[in-house]
Amino acid sequence: MKIDWSKYDKYMGTCTDAELADEVDTSREHIGVRRRSLGIKSYNKPSQVIDWDKYDHLLGTMSDMKLSKLIKCFHITVSNRRNKLDISRYK
Repeated sequence: MKIDWSKYDKYMGTCTDAELADEVDTSREHIGVRRRSLGIKSYNKPSQVIDWDKYDHLLGTMSDMKLSKLIKCFHITVSNRRNKLDISRYK
């Protein structure tokens, strides 16, 4: 099947290759090859912005893992923040 790229090129890099592949009905690899040939970087999901004002007071009062589950982020994100503020880990 020949793909009419004029319909899809504008979406390159605005969503994941897998998502666009589903829409175009082709492989993720095929989309990736086309996107790179156009010099377009892959889509990166925006990182979560954490309002640390809500959570800084909890750093060191529970495990980083437990706090990360509360915040819904990676535990290394919590560990990095706690270390940045020179707060000892929970014991």
